[in-house]
Amino acid sequence: MKLKFNVETDTQYQRDLFNQIEVGDIVWCKMYLSLKRMLKIEYSHRNRLYLIVSKKKDKLIVYALTSNPKRVNNPEKYYKLQKSEIEGFVCYFDVFEINKFQLQRVLTHISGVDAALLNKSIQMYRGKNHPIISNIPKVEKGNVIIEDNKYYYVYEKTNNSYQLVNLTEGN
Repeated sequence: MKLKFNVETDTQYQRDLFNQIEVGDIVWCKMYLSLKRMLKIEYSHRNRLYLIVSKKKDKLIVYALTSNPKRVNNPEKYYKLQKSEIEGFVCYFDVFEINKFQLQRVLTHISGVDAALLNKSIQMYRGKNHPIISNIPKVEKGNVIIEDNKYYYVYEKTNNSYQLVNLTEGN
């Protein structure tokens, strides 16, 4: 029998949080690992950020986020957030399942620009069967995107990021 570091407790707070969470939310969650693996992780890194890409009856399908993109050796496996509150964080394309008892709190929601560009990157590098954020239009070079009442032109894709030109007067 494997011991788990995190005891599976299902509190009313976690049930309420799970019911309120939406696809596109960025959440803090406890990592769910064996005690042996958890003890190898620095204490301050035992909770991490995840981006919710799908919500099922009792679990979430997520991508992990990190603030240290230097650890990523393959640029085809991640997307760097450009327009969200946590700009500069990297979203890995590796899929994880999170149970509601792991939830800690919601940090923010991904911006529409980042969601659309992330979906496009996932489709380009991982294929159509990889989970994407639902209800977000596809982004192509030459599209115009509206975010916070500002208009952006998708100019070019380089090194797993998109060059956007602000079209709003006064930039």
